[in-house]
Amino acid sequence: KIKEITDEANRAKNDQPKSLEECAALFSDVCDDMIFKGIRQEGLTFVSGMFTFKLLSIEEGFTPIITLYFQKKNGEWVKKTVQYEN
Repeated sequence: KIKEITDEANRAKNDQPKSLEECAALFSDVCDDMIFKGIRQEGLTFVSGMFTFKLLSIEEGFTPIITLYFQKKNGEWVKKTVQYEN
């Protein structure tokens, strides 16, 4: 799913580049799904997260990096990162 969204975000709309806000909004559901999975399926507590873009090249566009921080009930930290690689 991240590949499909990344490909869509890298495409120009009417030959105009999309803003970072428009591109980030495309990944909202993916981030939410990751958070809910950690909470519901793994019993984790969501603490914080970061969404960044990494420029691969002018020709290739960018790739998103989603990093989420959770805590287990015993206080142990859990970091989950997803990045699409071409």
